[in-house]
Amino acid sequence: MSSSGEGNQSQGSGGESRGSSDAERAVKAQPGTVRGLQAAIKANRRERTATYVQIATVEKGYPRVRTVVYRGLFEGSHSASGSEPAPQHAFLFCTDARSTKVAALEQDSTRAEIAWYLPVTREQYRLSGHITLVGASGVLKLAACESSSPASCAGADEARLSRERAELWQRLSPGAKAQFFWAGRPGEPLSSGWPGEYSVKVRDGKADAPSAPPEFLLGLLWIERIDWLSLKRNERAIDGRPVNP
Repeated sequence: MSSSGEGNQSQGSGGESRGSSDAERAVKAQPGTVRGLQAAIKANRRERTATYVQIATVEKGYPRVRTVVYRGLFEGSHSASGSEPAPQHAFLFCTDARSTKVAALEQDSTRAEIAWYLPVTREQYRLSGHITLVGASGVLKLAACESSSPASCAGADEARLSRERAELWQRLSPGAKAQFFWAGRPGEPLSSGWPGEYSVKVRDGKADAPSAPPEFLLGLLWIERIDWLSLKRNERAIDGRPVNP
């Protein structure tokens, strides 16, 4: 799995030289493929804003778009239709179990698409696929899974996904962890005493949170389609196949 890509942008000529070299390699990598995406992520790793992406889900027939933070690429296997699984990569993010998007994924559809602009290389990646969510009790049963065992709809062994969730929690900053202890449900009227005494202690490093709470979910968007666009070269490719921009 790749690193979270959240490092600060380096300063000085040495950092610029390394960035230029990475950008050149990204251009040479096959665009519109996972390999091309990995090269673009590496070339943009020092740009903080490159970790923020927009993800669209479907809620009661309407699109809902939110910003999430890129947490890495996961390699597993997945088959949304229930056919024989094939090797596949997933975009990693985290979310709150109390959010409306989780309810929509459980009841409406797990279809989702990410729009990701990478400013250093001036590329846009649109990643389409299905989402898997992993909580404290394992893989959640979502709308697209018809099996009585939600784990059978995931793209990797359930124990491996649970380990990935635990490891991601350990990588989060105190401020990010504190959000999962906020009082009330996202989108509801502001709770009295928000954000809550314990959340403030976690944020300020005065309380330890060694294990992830039930509200913390690992999200995986299994990449089924990659639509790549270079704003610098006016080129486009879908799953590695050149198309008109």
